[in-house]
Amino acid sequence: MNEEKTESLDSNILSDNSRRIGVATILPAEVREILTNAAAEATQYDEGSLKRKRIIDNAISRIRLAYPEYFRGHRG
Repeated sequence: MNEEKTESLDSNILSDNSRRIGVATILPAEVREILTNAAAEATQYDEGSLKRKRIIDNAISRIRLAYPEYFRGHRG
């Protein structure tokens, strides 16, 4: 991992006792919070389940509305 990427990782780590997830600091704090909350909620459901997919998709939709500049195809 190069130095630039190392610096972009937040010291906050989510843990569900089976894996650890680093949180990048490149995105605004609100976006990070939405994504980490969705990830934490989604882990309550089976991988590939519709409920899990909807939780993540809803988080992405909220972020796309508030921060369209972080998505491909955005015209500013």
